[in-house]
Amino acid sequence: MEQSLIVIQPGIMTSCAALQALTCVLGPARILPSDQFDPAKNKKHSLTIFVSEGLDWGELRDKIKECLEYTDKAVVGWIAAGIPVEGLNEMDRLYSENHVRGLTLQNNLIDQADVAEVIDLGLALRNERDKIQQKNQMEQTDLKKQIETFLYAHNTCSLSTSFKDQPTSRPIEYHYLNGELHFLSEGGEKFAGLLANGQAAIAVFEPYHGFNRLAGMQLTGKASIPIFASDDYQKSIKICGLDLERMKKLPIALNVIIIHLEQAVFLWSGFKELGFDPRQIYWF
Repeated sequence: MEQSLIVIQPGIMTSCAALQALTCVLGPARILPSDQFDPAKNKKHSLTIFVSEGLDWGELRDKIKECLEYTDKAVVGWIAAGIPVEGLNEMDRLYSENHVRGLTLQNNLIDQADVAEVIDLGLALRNERDKIQQKNQMEQTDLKKQIETFLYAHNTCSLSTSFKDQPTSRPIEYHYLNGELHFLSEGGEKFAGLLANGQAAIAVFEPYHGFNRLAGMQLTGKASIPIFASDDYQKSIKICGLDLERMKKLPIALNVIIIHLEQAVFLWSGFKELGFDPRQIYWF
């Protein structure tokens, strides 16, 4: 994966909370003082963020434009404190342009930035970068076949959910079909998050056999919990190899979870042998 580049104004401490959050979320990432930044030399970076405090807004605008001119598929972000009022409209205009995202802090201290805001920006920039970056990416049709082959070859995953500030992750058997994962469950803590926000993350992976033989997949999607005996319920249990009459005879109510997949991040060393980046992204 290509490095992300964080360009900082001289005087900003590399240990500040905002930079720590960015380097973690964007990783792999490196920090570069702005006086060492040359867009012509750093055009290989598909994601660049400028972090400034009290920098003239016109100078920051010019840096962003210059960075965009040197690469066709760049995503550029900025975090700025102390921008005068007359510069905010210009920054808002940049914010609305394609592949540019920014965050204007209300105070003059980068150290006091709301880390949650910085994380939101970092995730938005990552998503934007992943959508436009096509270097060494397999065609989506071919990639889907690889993903489905991997999912059909396995039947157990780690299902992660979160309710308020309480995350949970559980191993569970799945059945895959047409962009959906189907689960049967007696219930439990995972349903709190599934019912409250529907957000789910799933990990399916091979045992570790060395860095050059990696095979693992992270899936994200939205969950639905069909009502017992409903059409969706019956379709799902059929995919799982059961029928309604058998379910009615069970001593407990068995719940169905359907995860409608949105994205798959597939890390497989075999992609490199095929001439592609080992990290492939697919949108369902």
